[in-house]
Formats: sequence, structure tokens, C-alpha cells
Amino acid sequence: MKRLKRQFVTDEKDTQTDVGLIQHLMSKNSEEVSFLSLYSHQASAIYSDRKLMEFFEFKMWISMSIDDDLIKLGELLISLQKYMVGKRFLLLIDNVWNLKKERDMLFKNLLSMRCKQGSKVILITCATKISDLPDPILLKILCKLPIRTVFACKCVSKEWCTLIEDPIFPKLHLGQATFCPIFRTIEPISWPSCLHMLEVIKTTDLDQPLKLHSKLLPPDVSFLHSTCSKFETPKFGVVNSCNGLLCVCTCPDNDPIYVWNPITGEYILTPEPERNPPHYSNYVVSGFGFSSKADQYRVMRAFGAVERGDISTIIVQVWTLGSRKWRTLSELFRWKDFGLKATHSRIFSRAPFRQSFCVLYLNGAVHWLATGGSSLIYICSFNFDQEKIIKLSLPESFNESEENRAIGNMRLGVLRDCLYVSDVRCYAHFELWVLKDYNDDKFSWTKEVIIDNFSVDIWPRGLYRPIKYLDNGDLLMFHPSNALVCYNPKEESFRYFKIGEADSEFDMIPHIPNLIRMKDVINLEGLQVEILNVRDGGEWSPQNLKEYTELALDEKNEDFISAAFSKIMEWN
Repeated sequence: MKRLKRQFVTDEKDTQTDVGLIQHLMSKNSEEVSFLSLYSHQASAIYSDRKLMEFFEFKMWISMSIDDDLIKLGELLISLQKYMVGKRFLLLIDNVWNLKKERDMLFKNLLSMRCKQGSKVILITCATKISDLPDPILLKILCKLPIRTVFACKCVSKEWCTLIEDPIFPKLHLGQATFCPIFRTIEPISWPSCLHMLEVIKTTDLDQPLKLHSKLLPPDVSFLHSTCSKFETPKFGVVNSCNGLLCVCTCPDNDPIYVWNPITGEYILTPEPERNPPHYSNYVVSGFGFSSKADQYRVMRAFGAVERGDISTIIVQVWTLGSRKWRTLSELFRWKDFGLKATHSRIFSRAPFRQSFCVLYLNGAVHWLATGGSSLIYICSFNFDQEKIIKLSLPESFNESEENRAIGNMRLGVLRDCLYVSDVRCYAHFELWVLKDYNDDKFSWTKEVIIDNFSVDIWPRGLYRPIKYLDNGDLLMFHPSNALVCYNPKEESFRYFKIGEADSEFDMIPHIPNLIRMKDVINLEGLQVEILNVRDGGEWSPQNLKEYTELALDEKNEDFISAAFSKIMEWN
């Protein structure tokens, strides 16, 4: 049963056009027999295609009435077996979706038949109700739904629940999901005991006031690795997001403590790192990503070894998700290799709640903005396959001798699976550059968006942080006035949505939600891994600390957002 479902799903490709469908049917998959599902008008359009006639050595359309059982079909296939064995065949079968048990037994026999690779069985439906849809089509629909809607669909029927709980569904859903903003407070008076997630697909989703009802509760764990004094309240930060998982760290030392799926609640604690040498800096540069070569999730932490009161060497350690200890790389680094300065320790200690060091994951590496000699600005990355530092150049204009260009006004991110960098000068002129070909050694950047707030006198000005393009083409961005901004590039128009009922500053983390279980992402043989869950409780819980339990987004005009931005600037 499981095998059949996976067999259906392996052939999910673009079949929106007749050309694309015919090309897909003529592909020679690794499986001998693979299954697809089509509506009758699609099947009629391609059945008489001349290319298919030449590609398939045996082709037949079997039409059954709704009242027929599969015994007749089985008898027919047995009689046709001598024509199909050893050949590449195409079978189109009508109306078999209402007899699932018998159908699966029949298809199991088809799978065991010896035939050429690339043979196809197309199951045709004239379904009028969604419950009558074939599993492959239903999976396509479910994979495009927001995560909260997917949870609701589990309650529709046992069959839907079985589809969603199949281990392959979370991987398919992750492939269709897009970034969602996760909000958390970053003020000392508002300890972030929870995160708030908002799923937005198009601008009209924000037409009505939305509560940030997806409240995600991080685990209450003892901060065993934190170097905070006993008089300080430990606070958590987020290193970065990768494939729906969050790496959570301590504040202010930025040391990773666990990897967590905020949707399922599952998390795995990091082991306590070895302190070698014994004299080390309290702050850590860390990143979380995926090694496709090893098929493993990994966390990187880099810290400075202190010699004679100064930091001379950077030690890098790597932890594989589920392993029992950190692995220290043999290669030693300097701060300049990371594009950072030792003075970052003072930055972290003075502003423990702010995102002073922004890390993002893309293409097997974590990336951050860096500075070199003569104020040169570039992108530094740590590749989890090679476990080396790699440098990427920025657009040439970023290192021209222009005033008001600073690394603090730049942001890194991902749009449409491409790396982007944005820059704001004088809190007014916004530029968005996209690296469309990540593997291009020349690093050819394309300027995609320009917002000149000076010329059109638009507020709020400041550090827009792009999140994603919505379905209707609007660019969704976060603004430090605790607001989401929808920008229409064609009309050059704005809409502002303020996080209401909050007097603290918020941080935003782009995150792709998913339902993947931790046991399915650990690739370590012969090792038992302790997987915990938020619902299991914890040893430590904060007392008398403020947290917002209900937050909502309300659309506001420019004057309101401008006043809110001015208020936050006064706090800073």
C-alpha cells in the first residue's frame, strides 16, 4: 500500500499542457511501471499523438462503467499479459477510483509484471466531488495549502489523514511551501516565550484584520551551555531557518542549544561543546544548514581562542544533527576569514536582543555580510559539504566610494530561490539586487527593485527587509516600525499592516513551515537519538516576564506608520 502511494507521487511533474504531458509520458523512469492520473479531456487530447504511438509498443484504452467491479478488468489484463510482457506499454483505464482495495491489489500485480522501463498506466476520472479525486491529484491540492489548513484537512476523513501522515507528504509539501514571517519580541522587557507565525499567499489575505494565531511555543529547556551569570535571565535567539527547522541559540552569547521544528514541536538538544582551549570568548558565530553530499543537517559554531588577553585564532566546530558530540575542524581561521572583527564581542554584549549578525541558508551554505580591508563589503559563506569559508562578491556599485553606504543598512535574503541583497541609503533610496545564477563565478547581479522615497515623499522610510513575492506579484517586506509592507512594483503603490496592541520592538525571521518528523531527517546509522517534544514539558520556566499572547495585523495609513517608526527610533 505504501509502495503504491509512493509510486503515484514519484511522477508528479508539470502536466498543465499537452506538450509537457507528452514529454512526461515519454520519459524513461527508473521504475518499470509508473502511474499517473488524468481527467478524461486530458487523456483524449494526448491518446492519438503520433509520438506516443512510436514510443509505446503496446497501447490500449480500457473503458469501464461505474457499476463494474475489477474482476472483469483483471481477467482482461491477464489475457493481454502476453502482449505486454517485455514491452513498453501505455494503458488508460476509466472509472476505477471507487474500488480502492481491489484497485490496489490489481496495480500490485501490474508492478510485478516484467516489462520495459517507462511503461505507464493512466487512471482516468470524471470525479465531480473532491472526495472522488485520485490520490495523486488530491496530494497536489493538499501540498499547495497553508500549514494550518493542512491540519484541518486531517480531520475531514481517515483517507485524508492517512495521506497527510504518510512520510512522503511532508517532503512534497515542503517543496511547494513558501516563506512565512515569524515574529518575536526583541526587547529586554518582553522576553520572547513564544513566536508568532503568519501565512500570507496574496495581498487580499490581509484585507481583514488577522490575528497571529499560529503561536509557536519553544521548549522550556535549561540553558546549560549559556555563559550568562545567575543574575541574568536566559533568553533565546534564532540562528537561522533551514528547510522548516529552526536552530535556537542562547542570548547574548549566540550559542546553539537545540534544533526545533516549531510546527510539530519536536526538537533535539545539541551536546555541550568541548571548551578547548580553556580560554575562549563568550560570543559565538553560528549557522545551521544541510549537507546534500552527506544527506545530513549540521550546525556550525565558531569562537575565538583568547591568548594574552587578545583573540588570535578562530576555532570552528560542526555538529551533525543527532550525533553525540561536536567535531572540531583541523583548519584554524582568523576573524578576517569570517569578514568580522574581534570587536563584535562588544556589539553582542551591548545589544543582546537585536539581530546584529544576520545569517541565512541557501544552496548548502549559510551566508552573512562581511567587511574586509579598505571598507570592502562582500558576502561570506560556510559550505556544509566542503566545510570551508567561501567569499561571494557583491554588485560593483556596493563598493564604490559613495556616502551613506554601510553594512548595517544592508540585508541578505532569499527570493524565488535566489540570493538577494538589499541596501538603503539615507533611509530613503532602497535597492534590491538578485543573484539569479548562484553557480556563476562572475556573480552577475540583477537590480530588480528600486524604491526612491525621496522623490515620491513616501513614508515609512527605512530598512525594508523583503520576505517573498506573493501570488499577485506584490513584494511582501518587513519594516522596523513593526509592520508588514506590500509593495506593488508595477503601480509603485504601498499597503502597510501594523502589528497592533504591542509597545515593543519585533524581529522577523523568514521561515518555511513543514510537517517533517525529526526521525526522518536524521541520517546516522546505529545511533539512538533522543527526540523531545514541546508537549513533554521542561525544567525551567520564566516568571513575571511580559509576553504578548494575542497579536493582530491591522492596515494603517502612512502617517500612522511614520509615527510608529519615529517612536521606535526614539527607543534606539
